[in-house]
Amino acid sequence: MKKRIIAIALLVVLTLALCACKNNSEPTDDTTTTTTAAAVPDTTTTAPTTTEAPTTTTAAPTTTTAAPTTTTAAPTTTTTQAAKTVDLSALSNQIISKAGVEGAMPLPQDRLTDLYGIAQSDIASAGCFITVNGSFPEEAIMIEAKDSAAQSRIVSALNTRLADVMVQAENYDAENYALAKQCKVITAGNYVALFVSPQHAAMESVFNAAVK
Repeated sequence: MKKRIIAIALLVVLTLALCACKNNSEPTDDTTTTTTAAAVPDTTTTAPTTTEAPTTTTAAPTTTTAAPTTTTAAPTTTTTQAAKTVDLSALSNQIISKAGVEGAMPLPQDRLTDLYGIAQSDIASAGCFITVNGSFPEEAIMIEAKDSAAQSRIVSALNTRLADVMVQAENYDAENYALAKQCKVITAGNYVALFVSPQHAAMESVFNAAVK
């Protein structure tokens, strides 16, 4: 009986020994290893990539403002000579004296409407005379018009009178007609004159010197 127990014990020992050898010779299970490796999380942290901030270069706008050129023209001053004030009545006497007119008779202003068709409202002042001596009666008409419009009407009336004189002289004789053609209506501003006389050139000279 004792021998039998020892034999069973040896058999058990031998069996265990064989099992141990078998376990040592078996290959390692790859699946287990792989699973274990996969189960371990990758703790390697990749350092974040630093993105360089974009460099923005904004060129400052170049503003070139040309200074405005201001050209101020010097004011033009026009000096208008004041119109002369002439005493036509006194000038009439002066002409009579300088031209040596004989038998001169003053012609009142209010007669200018009847004789020459000049409206009294157009007349500012006047100095006139006539003569009845000789074959060529003399007329010296000097008028200051009230304004430019009145001056134009007076010039027209005196030109009409001169045309009538020329017609009369033409019918009278050639010498007087030639003399009448030399006479003319003259103006200086608002002053108007007509000298129908053999001395018309001398009279015109005195008149122009006074009013111009």
